[in-house]
Amino acid sequence: MLAPTDPGYNYSVSVSAQFVKTANATIGTLTTIPVLTATNTLNNESVNTLWGNVFSGSASGTFASQACRVTTPAVQVTMPQARTKDLPSVGSTTGSTPLNVSLDCDAGVSVYATLSDVTMPSNTSTTLNLTTDSTAQGIGYEIVYAEAPVAFGVDSAMAGNANQFAVTAGQTVGGVVNVPLTARYVRTGVIRAGSANAKATFTMSYQ
Repeated sequence: MLAPTDPGYNYSVSVSAQFVKTANATIGTLTTIPVLTATNTLNNESVNTLWGNVFSGSASGTFASQACRVTTPAVQVTMPQARTKDLPSVGSTTGSTPLNVSLDCDAGVSVYATLSDVTMPSNTSTTLNLTTDSTAQGIGYEIVYAEAPVAFGVDSAMAGNANQFAVTAGQTVGGVVNVPLTARYVRTGVIRAGSANAKATFTMSYQ
C-alpha cells in the first residue's frame, strides 16, 4: 500500500494475512474476511490520517483440505500365550485381542486406511509375517476389521491404494473417530514353539 505523497516523505507498507485454525472446520467456499483499515500518525500529532482499507472484506477461495490427527500413533498389543492344540490346521486362528486406533478428525472427511507389513513391505495377503527376531515358526497374525481379516498393502496414502479400506461410513461430523481392530494368531504351516513378534504400520488417507 503506497502512502500519500507529500514533500518530505514517500514510503510504502506491505501487509499480508494468514489463516489460523481455531476449531474443526468444514470444507467450503471463502467469500469474506474481516475488514482491516489503516491510519497514519506523523510526529506524534493528535490527528490520524485514514489511509483506507487494507482488506475490504471481500475474498474468494475454498478450503478443501481436511484431515485427522492420529491420537494413538503407536499401539502395542500384548497377545495371550497360544498352544499348538489351539491351532489344529493351517488357517485356524486363536488368541483374538482387541486394539484401537483413535483419530481426531475435521468435519467432512472420508477416512481410509492401509495396513502394511514391516517385515515384508510388499505383502498383500491377510497374514502378517513374524519379525526376524521371532523364534516360533508356522504361525503369523491376522488383523481383523469389521469381522474380516484385513489384507495388507504398500505404505501409501494415495486414494485407491491396493487393499486400502474405508474406516468411516461417509464423511465425518468432526471429532473422535475410533478404528476398532482385533489381532489374532493364524497357523501357516508346521508349528515350532517360540516367540512370535510382528510389526505393522497404518497409513491414513483423507479423501
